[in-house]
Amino acid sequence: MLTPLPGTPLWNEMEPHLLFRDFPCDWDLYDGTHCVYDHGRLPAERVQRVVFDAHRSFYRWGAWTWRRVRGLLERPGSAWGKMREMWTNAMTAQRTFSAWRKETEAYIDSIRRRAVKSKS
Repeated sequence: MLTPLPGTPLWNEMEPHLLFRDFPCDWDLYDGTHCVYDHGRLPAERVQRVVFDAHRSFYRWGAWTWRRVRGLLERPGSAWGKMREMWTNAMTAQRTFSAWRKETEAYIDSIRRRAVKSKS
């Protein structure tokens, strides 16, 4: 996620398009996971949803890849222990994704509220 930081050339370029400028209150949003600008071609809400969809695709299987499964199966240990590890990792990924979904929806709502506020 493109994150312009104050005092940088990117900040100067993006400043007219920034949605959040109330510092220090908005500083937590400049974390690399929130779209803090809207340049018109792709609205901030859409950028945020694309990032969310990418995370959903990644976390759908608990972030397990065939390489990771093969590595787990090849190392020593009981089948039960390996299954438990896979299950634990999948559940952790699911909880993380669920929390991120709620946070993303709250963030998109804040983008909408600011858009309405700026029009009035």
